[in-house]
Amino acid sequence: MSLRQLLWLLVVLCVGFAAWQLLRALIVARRTPSRATGAPKATVVDDDGAEDDGFDYAPELRPGPVSPPPVAPQPVPERSPESFQLELEARHLRREVAELRALVSRQHAEIDALQLEVAGLRTQLEDAGAGASGVSPEYSESLRLAEQGMSAEEIAARCGITVAEAELVLSLARSGGAQR
Repeated sequence: MSLRQLLWLLVVLCVGFAAWQLLRALIVARRTPSRATGAPKATVVDDDGAEDDGFDYAPELRPGPVSPPPVAPQPVPERSPESFQLELEARHLRREVAELRALVSRQHAEIDALQLEVAGLRTQLEDAGAGASGVSPEYSESLRLAEQGMSAEEIAARCGITVAEAELVLSLARSGGAQR
């Protein structure tokens, strides 16, 4: 089916829908008397207040729902001074308990955060302890270069140490004394 045929089908459907709505409007207009003739509109109102016909453009005024008569305020019983004092103390204690609960919940949150921080620091400490091999950090790069097989002169030139230090690092790497 081509696009042109789909468009024509859409136009036909729209025209059919418009015709159907016009027909419905004419049928409703026949059921209700015309205002031009001066005939009053007859509406039937059910017990629940709904009209039988469809839409009412000018609804008739109907009395609103009847509101119940106002209720007289009940007299407040007299309280004794002791009961009033007890009620004040109870309110004060409830407020204090609520504040303490909020404080405890904040402290629990802080404790949880501190425990996470301590766990992180422990892992960092363990990682740092595992990485330390007893070799000075100053000579770690030179030891790594010695393990790669560089000569003492090359290590000295690259790391900025003397040739004697580089030879010591080489002998340490050959003997396996600096095991990681």
